[in-house]
Amino acid sequence: MIPLNANNVLRTTDFFLSQEEVARLTGFKQKKKQVQQLIRMRIPHELDSWEYPIILRRTVENRLD
Repeated sequence: MIPLNANNVLRTTDFFLSQEEVARLTGFKQKKKQVQQLIRMRIPHELDSWEYPIILRRTVENRLD
């Protein structure tokens, strides 16, 4: 089942880490440093149109299992 909010809009935070979570994971607030750290950590990610890293929540959860 696809998670929707009260307005039937897809809740992307269920699929992707928030910017705050990415900062916590990498230890950096600057997007350029976050990307560098994600590469070092070998965590797959994409960049959004503002060049912030986007990480599937499942990717991080699977590493913790």
